[in-house]
Amino acid sequence: MLLSVPLGLMAAAKLFHASGAALYLVGGRPRNALLGLPSGDWDVAGPLLPDAAAELFRSVPEVRVHTRDTALGTLGVLCDGQEVEYTPFRAESYGVGGEHRPQTVRFGVPMEADALRRDFTVNALYWNIAEEQLIDPLGGQADLSARVLRTCRTPAETFDDDGLRLMRLVRFCAELNFAPEDATARAAAERAHLLRDISPERLWVELTKLLLADTRYPDGKPEQVARGLNLLEELRLLDVLLPELGEGRGIAQRAEYHAHDVLGHGLAACAAAPAELTLRLAALLHDVGKPAALRQGGRMLGHDKLGAEIAAGILTHLRCPKARMEDVCALIAAHMVDLDGRMGENKLRLFFVKLGHERTRMLIELRRADVRGSKDQPEGLDPAEKWVGVLARMEADGVPWTLKELQFSGEDATALIGAPGQKVGQLLNLLHRHAIQKPKDNTRAALTRLARQFLQDTARWGG
Repeated sequence: MLLSVPLGLMAAAKLFHASGAALYLVGGRPRNALLGLPSGDWDVAGPLLPDAAAELFRSVPEVRVHTRDTALGTLGVLCDGQEVEYTPFRAESYGVGGEHRPQTVRFGVPMEADALRRDFTVNALYWNIAEEQLIDPLGGQADLSARVLRTCRTPAETFDDDGLRLMRLVRFCAELNFAPEDATARAAAERAHLLRDISPERLWVELTKLLLADTRYPDGKPEQVARGLNLLEELRLLDVLLPELGEGRGIAQRAEYHAHDVLGHGLAACAAAPAELTLRLAALLHDVGKPAALRQGGRMLGHDKLGAEIAAGILTHLRCPKARMEDVCALIAAHMVDLDGRMGENKLRLFFVKLGHERTRMLIELRRADVRGSKDQPEGLDPAEKWVGVLARMEADGVPWTLKELQFSGEDATALIGAPGQKVGQLLNLLHRHAIQKPKDNTRAALTRLARQFLQDTARWGG
């Protein structure tokens, strides 16, 4: 194995070596090199304390150094335009619970102690940059060969120190196509409650990485997302991370349409959706309202609208950005539209415009994922292909998706009515509705003629 590094970093490594110390690449970069995957982050470590390390780094003309975290001793090192993080060998101790940040840090420890503070053995590999030598203090290479994740200390100690490692376990298994070692899996399931100690922001980051696990490296496959989601369920992390989703466990659905219970269908639909975060979130949560609908009315009717409300609460808690949350919830609220495929094209056009062009595109993909996450459907039940045709015709016809695309302005309407007011908006909406269904009439002359007709029709305006 040979790891190439920026010239500035190599120069710094040689200075470390000359001083009697060493500089090591650690974590994802040596791990991925052994797996034949694209390299990970530039994380380096060594025995030198932050001040001494910074002094050596600054001796290299093309290197810039700044302090990132005084308590943890981390330095930001800019080498040849590449951001590198240096951390001195350290040991850590944590308080009770799964909070992410250590309470005390001790520097000046040997490499073996530094390795023990890390999460998994495959991330505790050290590449001596100057000597081009790999050091494996905890047997990480054997676990790489076996494609398993094993904690660096006992699983209980590792997870008790940092509950976020539960999510990292699942995410790494999905990204790398690994499995947790048996004792590691058992301890993770016993400590699912530690996720409650982790901030929603950090959980959100890990969840989004998991939902896009198949995009982390080339040649990824949706099955990797399914692997991660199923592992979340097997370890019962899902009940803490997304308890509303876990309520669907064991709720059966009509066998002629579904091969899974409500929870299993949501997981399968998510993995079947295209690798876009909004779509994967919408697919994961699209049926989250079914348990509540059953409780309220004994049926699943209305679970789409109820599910959109529940999803909004989930995503708000996880600190999902507002615009993405609104997109996800709009898709969930719309996912039952035209389920039997009987809606006429004019109604569909109006519905699609109200939903918006990009959301319509995503709704089509959500519907496809919904079907793929169910089972083979009877012919004619899936309207997605019909929607594709309607959308294509709308695009070819030049349908005005917004009032701004209407060739008749508010000023034009005010001039005809004689004064600004509520009727201006009503008139514009009538013209827009007409142009959606008959895009050829979206010209100023045609819309002006139609506007005069509308204004003359007293029944439209209430007398």
